[in-house]
Amino acid sequence: MSSPLGTDAYGAYQLSRLVKSELEQHAVEALIAPPVYWGINQVSAAFPGTFRIRSETAVALHTDILDSLATDGFRHIFVINHQGDIAHNRMLLKVVRNQHEKGNTGVVLMEPDFIADRLGDEAPTSALASFAMQPLYEDLEVTGELGVHAEDREHPA
Repeated sequence: MSSPLGTDAYGAYQLSRLVKSELEQHAVEALIAPPVYWGINQVSAAFPGTFRIRSETAVALHTDILDSLATDGFRHIFVINHQGDIAHNRMLLKVVRNQHEKGNTGVVLMEPDFIADRLGDEAPTSALASFAMQPLYEDLEVTGELGVHAEDREHPA
């Protein structure tokens, strides 16, 4: 069985489009930065083609990206994530907390409520905002096979 590469980047981009649309309804201009395709992938590492990078590399990459945006004058930066690996979620929260320590308090990690719950004691912070996931796939017919990544729920036809 093959799975599409980039599932989490595509999901994050779609979430970004939905957030942008919502902001525009409130007359708030927003830009979407290109998605980041690399992250910590312990859970999905068994899928062929999955890029596995070290935590320190992921921290450095995301820090450089956020530093660049802050240096260029962006004051409200929403990090929208679709990666469910808890190690990746913790890494992003660490990076955003570090931005707050630098004075970039307009940087916020956006995570669905179930990820914020999984972060546990790490979650209560102004660096993290959670949102309720809506049941977007109520009418989706699934194959019946166990899916953990890039299955029907993440790539409906």
